[in-house]
Amino acid sequence: MKNTILVLLSALLMSYGVAASQTQKESFIQYGMEIRGMYIQPVLMSETMDMSAMKHEMPMNMKDMNHSIPEGADIHLELRVSATDDNPYNFKAGAWMPYLTVDYRIEKVGSDWFTSGNLMPMIANDGPHYGNNVKLNGVGKYEIKYRITAPDLMLHMDKETAPTKWFKPFVVAWDLTYLGV
Repeated sequence: MKNTILVLLSALLMSYGVAASQTQKESFIQYGMEIRGMYIQPVLMSETMDMSAMKHEMPMNMKDMNHSIPEGADIHLELRVSATDDNPYNFKAGAWMPYLTVDYRIEKVGSDWFTSGNLMPMIANDGPHYGNNVKLNGVGKYEIKYRITAPDLMLHMDKETAPTKWFKPFVVAWDLTYLGV
């Protein structure tokens, strides 16, 4: 009986772990970048600062900033973008691709519901990524589309040192199954 309870408890805890996060099964390779989406439970993040409202009173350290999880957020959506071996922009293989603009649109399959927004550059103990806390429309299947726009980063243009021109914006998509918390 004791072993049966332990097995059931283990199964319950393992199913909780699956419900709490999901990574897309395959990555996308596009323009010399490997792109992988995932979600986890909402996380505490530093808020984006409205510089106009701060009147030049910028916090000088993290403890002076407001940190919060937006009310009602269901997931922390992440997109990891790293350079491939053959990337044309002279980034080292595996390096995080900085300064991208990443917009998302999430549609609940079988309904008219959707939400959209942007992912912000951020860092966690597992490295830099683009992410944001997002409110969904309950348990179910969703399709996520990401529009990735090239960095606002100047390129050398001379023939000796110039990398390839930046890519045009493109879209990648993956399916997400949200099982709840």
